[in-house]
Amino acid sequence: MRRQRAAYRRGVRRAFALAAVVVAVIAALAFTAVRQRDRAEAEARRADENVQRANLSAEQARSALAEAQAQRLMAEQGRAEADVQRRQAEAQRLIAGLLGAQPTGSPSPSVSASPSPSPSG
Repeated sequence: MRRQRAAYRRGVRRAFALAAVVVAVIAALAFTAVRQRDRAEAEARRADENVQRANLSAEQARSALAEAQAQRLMAEQGRAEADVQRRQAEAQRLIAGLLGAQPTGSPSPSVSASPSPSPSG
């Protein structure tokens, strides 16, 4: 009977040791899983922040593009207006040359705006 009790106790110790190893492995796996979950959540937050920054940058780029396009359009309109004014000035000069008159804006040399005083008084 002593041998049977000793064998029983050895069996219980082995089972306890095996159970302790299994519990330790499960605890290590659980700890690793929790760490990986926390790391994944942190990476997800970081990814969300990057998406928000990218969206903000894209919006700023769209705004800058719209502003640049508006400036280009205004510059093109300014050039078109300058071309129209240049053509009008050329037409006026041509008409003035054909009519033998002075171009508008410059006074005629034969007509004086005010009489000049004579040196003798």
